[in-house]
Amino acid sequence: MALPVGPEDRAFVDFQNDVTVADIRLAAQENFVSVEHLKRYTTLGMAVDQGKTSSVTAIALMGQMTGRPPGDVGTTGFRPPYTPTALSALRGLGRGAAYAPFKRSSLHDRHEQLRASFEDYGGWTRPAHYLRQGEDRDAAMRREALAVRHRAGLFDATPLGKIEVSGPDAGMFLDRIYANRMSNLAVGRVRYGMMLSEFGVIVDDGVVARMADDRFLVGSTSGGADRVAAILEEWLQCEWRDLSVIVAPVTTCWGNVTLAGPNARKILDRARCDIPLDNESFPHLSWREASVAGLNARIARVSFSGELSYEISVDWNRTPGLWDSLAQAAEPFGGAEPVGIDAWMLLRLEKGFLHVGADTEGTTVPDDVSWTKVAARAGDFIGKRSLLWAVNREPGRLQLVGLEAVDGRTVPPVGAHFASDDHRFRTSGFVTSSEFSPILDRPVALALVRGGRNRLGEVLHLLRSGDAYRKVQPCFYDQSGERMNG
Repeated sequence: MALPVGPEDRAFVDFQNDVTVADIRLAAQENFVSVEHLKRYTTLGMAVDQGKTSSVTAIALMGQMTGRPPGDVGTTGFRPPYTPTALSALRGLGRGAAYAPFKRSSLHDRHEQLRASFEDYGGWTRPAHYLRQGEDRDAAMRREALAVRHRAGLFDATPLGKIEVSGPDAGMFLDRIYANRMSNLAVGRVRYGMMLSEFGVIVDDGVVARMADDRFLVGSTSGGADRVAAILEEWLQCEWRDLSVIVAPVTTCWGNVTLAGPNARKILDRARCDIPLDNESFPHLSWREASVAGLNARIARVSFSGELSYEISVDWNRTPGLWDSLAQAAEPFGGAEPVGIDAWMLLRLEKGFLHVGADTEGTTVPDDVSWTKVAARAGDFIGKRSLLWAVNREPGRLQLVGLEAVDGRTVPPVGAHFASDDHRFRTSGFVTSSEFSPILDRPVALALVRGGRNRLGEVLHLLRSGDAYRKVQPCFYDQSGERMNG
């Protein structure tokens, strides 16, 4: 039986959830007469005040409509705090710098002494660049990059993920984790690896070193270190429980200084490194244990800059001593410039090296970055079956290419889109990385372009500006790779 409707029915009872007298009347008509049912049917009292401004009125109205006194209607349960409390009191000390604490490298004090400009990179406070008098960000970045190309640079790679994987089945385990094989890696050698999701999408990359027959050191991006360790544990504990493997995250056990540049070998030798450093004894993509400046060290000869490079890891607390020793050893060779993230990214861009998260997006699979043959290997690994999906094999997918400015001077903005001549798509792709290269004296850029590897040499035009860029192979400097040998 319908309850009589009055002119007051349009009046609001709960101003936060817009509950009116008519809503309460409808609840009574539908027999939602319990106060708890009234709350759930109308959402009355579910806002931030938990009914403090509306529940008394609503209870009185429900009692009036059902012939009960308000006391018989009752009250709903209240969520704490019942007494108004300031949010700052609930947060406690989580304010200001403590609101979202950043991780700091073991070299943070050294960077402050060098007047570094800090930024957030994957939850770590890291130097973006080191400003000198009269410099802006671009000038500092180019000076640091040129120092690595001509002499040497010191880069703090401490935040890069370090995860030890050990046990009789460690090689088999990593074969399933990575798109490329790791079990056939020789002891003392290093291999670049790419990790995929179950959908075949690239989620992280890094180098893997084989320290012993049953022990590997897995490297990841700095922002992905915790996530990668969790992925390894999840697969090991939930899916492959029969494997005899131990996963141990050791990122904050080891500090790392990367020494890169043509003079790197001479500087490391002068820093009292106790192992042979020539190309035959210690080739590119190798790993060694050694003593450097009297410190026990792990050295990986890998290069993200395209120059002769040594990634030197020592005990976390001893990293400042390693930095100081390398800087001192570099003095007879023109010094070693401190290098920030900005210059490091410019160096890798000149080489066309992939930066996961910048040059990839949420659908990028190995074929999109020219890893087709590697990912087609025998054996199963995470994401392999998904690579067979038709959508992951379409010829018009976004593929990584290099860009060459037709005018030789204009740097394309990161994120800028290209005009499309295909009516099915609003754009033909977008710029993922770009900078002006001081060593080449021209812009360098990477982009994800639909069917990008087809018709290299084709000219694309940016939307809005109309600036022209030619698709080229994504390597702009030292295509032979000889500089990595010193």
